[in-house]
Amino acid sequence: MSESESNPKRPDAPKPVLATIHGRTDVGQHREHNEDNFVIVNLADGRRDLEARPTEMPERGLLLVVCDGMGGAAAGEIASQMAVDVMAERMLASDPGKEAPQLAEALRNASYEANDRILREALSNSARTGMGTTMTALLVRGQELIFAQVGDSRAYVWRQGEFTQLTRDQSLVNQLIESGQITQEQAKHFEHSNVILQALGVQEDVEVQLSRATLRRGDRVILCSDGLVGTVTDEEIGAVVGAVDDPAEASRVLCEMANGAGGPDNITAIVAHFDGDGIEPPAEDEILRYQLWKLEVKRAPRPVEDTFGPQNDHETGRYEAPQPRPSAFFPKTDRELASVGLLFLLCLMVVAFGSIRYGRAILCRVVAPVAGYHLIADGHDSGIRTKVGATPIRLLPGAHALKLTAAAGQSDVETVEVRSDRACQVEFSWVHTERQ
Repeated sequence: MSESESNPKRPDAPKPVLATIHGRTDVGQHREHNEDNFVIVNLADGRRDLEARPTEMPERGLLLVVCDGMGGAAAGEIASQMAVDVMAERMLASDPGKEAPQLAEALRNASYEANDRILREALSNSARTGMGTTMTALLVRGQELIFAQVGDSRAYVWRQGEFTQLTRDQSLVNQLIESGQITQEQAKHFEHSNVILQALGVQEDVEVQLSRATLRRGDRVILCSDGLVGTVTDEEIGAVVGAVDDPAEASRVLCEMANGAGGPDNITAIVAHFDGDGIEPPAEDEILRYQLWKLEVKRAPRPVEDTFGPQNDHETGRYEAPQPRPSAFFPKTDRELASVGLLFLLCLMVVAFGSIRYGRAILCRVVAPVAGYHLIADGHDSGIRTKVGATPIRLLPGAHALKLTAAAGQSDVETVEVRSDRACQVEFSWVHTERQ
């Protein structure tokens, strides 16, 4: 051991990068079992039981992954568990070097491997047909933050009071927003908001979206499933991440907020704080924003054995160039054409329906005495929570019953007649506790 290694206080000793991380998952209020999974891995020694206390980040870095499974019964839970396990396994086994493009390629290849294994399991077991999972992964090494995204789980960075989403949902509603076919306000009432365009284990080829950022001293990162972002606003999540100094407490509060807002889905959040003299502080004029990172696609070669046959022993080193995979239904080209055709048809139907619906819908202003209450429209949860001042909601012409409700049982009901020839406003002046 050198003198500098034995005496870390020497000026030439490496400066520490400290990470404090905690993950939490909750079944929510309406699901019978939890299909979410997450993992936090020390890539130096493979430890997953990282405690929520400052720990010096290893040279090989850290891996954080959140997955939201789908497929019904226990299949979704199996898919998400397989995904976090494969991601951890492959990143521990890889030695990509220190350059950011190599790290990103390793993370993407691990995602491809997870997709392959889940798909193989779904095709070999009829009870698990159709299972899949979203995935948001973060590789932290040195001062690099590298994100890999499949589906609609998310990653954010809180920096000096600004809360920025550094992934983009691979969902139908986000595609329609980015193409300008619907607005952000219309997206809040979009009836197909749960349709995702990519998932691990659903099809042979998956698009893994990469993004990156430079880690700065004081950064706080959160990875979460849509069970959180579907019920708690970005502003509320950012406020908690920025104000709560203990990641374990922050993840607990966020899960409770989602449950307090109805908890319709499983909820998962990993909160990570980064500090230490080994990280540069953010510059005054530095702007953090999402940017898709396009690397040349270099899929890791597949095993010689048929992908849908017995799992290959990766230690044999017997690989060859990718080969066409067999299909139990129809050839690959036809399958891809059919998938594209169905997706295109769905988009046309949704856009046409949305144009008719939102073309007739009238903007109505809801004025409430308190913020954070759920707004129920005609017996259906609108997904809207009240805020200070007027809260907008779009309603079709006709009579509607609007109700404010909270987890503690407070509620109030007002009726409104929506007409296209006059402004619409509903004022709630008080709330009471419902009788049991």
